[in-house]
Amino acid sequence: MKITREALKAIVKETMIEESEYQEFFKRALEKAGKSIPQMSDNEKKAFFNKIEKTWKGRGAKKEEVSELSAAQKKLPPALQKAIEKKDGKKKDESVNEGVSTEEKRIAMLAVRKQAKYRNVSLESAIQDQINALMELKRDAKRGKIK
Repeated sequence: MKITREALKAIVKETMIEESEYQEFFKRALEKAGKSIPQMSDNEKKAFFNKIEKTWKGRGAKKEEVSELSAAQKKLPPALQKAIEKKDGKKKDESVNEGVSTEEKRIAMLAVRKQAKYRNVSLESAIQDQINALMELKRDAKRGKIK
């Protein structure tokens, strides 16, 4: 599988933009939490990262408030609150496009950057090397070498 230089440049540019948007989003969420990661307890970290995962949507589109209840809704019994959150969640999830997630692309880009830096090669070269490695892993998986 060959990739053109222009397509590769577009992919790298898009991924870098998404990475910077994600970092800005993460920074704002951390400021909103009022604590740094080392200051959080294990439960707080888990809740924080779960919220990050739920609120970040690809291409920089974020849901700032994920099924946040209004003040009046918070006074309702817990069962009704859950029903409202579930209903709101279904409405928001219906329009989600499936495909490569931003998180997957972010992780891939981190790997590409590390490889490019370690081997002192261009990002384009590191991306092509990653593609080749993944194709080989796919073949190995089909042969049953990877479980």
